[in-house]
Amino acid sequence: MIESAPKISVIIPIYNAASYLARCLDSLVGQTLRDIEIICIDDKSTDNSLEILNAYATQDDRIKIISFQQNTGVSSARNAGIASARGEYLGFVDPDDYVDLDFYQKLYTQAINCGTDITVANIREILFNGKQREFTKWLNKIPENKIFFNYTQWCAIYKTSFIRDNNLENPKGINSNEDTVFVVKCAVLANKIAIVPDTFYNYVRVSGSLSSEYLSDEKIDSKIKAANLILDFLNEHNLSEQDYYDAFAPMFRFISQYCFFRTTKTSTRMTMINATLDLFKKFKYEHMLQKYEAQIYPYLVCNDAEGLYEHIFKSGYRKARVTRIKLFNCIPFIRIKNYQGKRIKVSIFGIPIFGILVPHKKHGVKYNG
Repeated sequence: MIESAPKISVIIPIYNAASYLARCLDSLVGQTLRDIEIICIDDKSTDNSLEILNAYATQDDRIKIISFQQNTGVSSARNAGIASARGEYLGFVDPDDYVDLDFYQKLYTQAINCGTDITVANIREILFNGKQREFTKWLNKIPENKIFFNYTQWCAIYKTSFIRDNNLENPKGINSNEDTVFVVKCAVLANKIAIVPDTFYNYVRVSGSLSSEYLSDEKIDSKIKAANLILDFLNEHNLSEQDYYDAFAPMFRFISQYCFFRTTKTSTRMTMINATLDLFKKFKYEHMLQKYEAQIYPYLVCNDAEGLYEHIFKSGYRKARVTRIKLFNCIPFIRIKNYQGKRIKVSIFGIPIFGILVPHKKHGVKYNG
């Protein structure tokens, strides 16, 4: 007897996720859409994640476990899940997150009704202090133009044939924004994208995760590689000038501006500045940057690294630099926001306690060749 294919294959890359893995799995085994398979890829965890997976698998035969013999990274784990998936559609969940119980039922129903390659749900971000915010504004832009689906891959389902026919996978060798590369390619190649605004992927901010406040040199390097992969892909496809810009703008701004104060190292900041200038040289429609990035455009066109550094430092695209102090080295306790050296605000457990106004001082900038 041939086993019928499930409606959705849900892929979970797992590395040392024991402390929150049960919450994630509970949200999947409890889905109102029962006809799913849950593919768990253990990327050689050193905690008891694999034991937790095995315990769940004995209780639910929809859970399939792939156990790597060595750690290879999140991209390889997701790609292994894609290769082994039998479902009509693919979904992705990170082990520190969870989904609403009707998440896949609503997405699958909408995908079938609309005949879309990609169907996107809403996102609920759960912050360190328990506060929540929803991404409804971003979601509602996608029906206007599918190019705006350029955030992350785990809030959607994808037609499996669409992914395989276009040889779409997560790029190896980078550990940050690999999913952004994936979704930008998906957005460009998809026939159309539908949305479901009333069910949520619950994105939990975890201390020490890839999206933590300050970025290591390794993460910065990965983001630069991701930006180049996206731009190379866009340069190979015939897009309108506006779609070309909109597809790349988030990553370009991230590298050129938003990451600047997520490191305190001058050398790392200069690496990002130089990467920005290199991206500009590859950008196909220079006048679009002149139109939308007018403040930094003169530095780009003049290849002026030091001038761009000085401009971003002074204008402070990131309004506040945040320092977090953890209780017992794990629980976020004190948060200090420094607003460009002009005002400092201190919060304890997310509750503002006091603010300090400080005299303005001109910051000197030291450049490393």
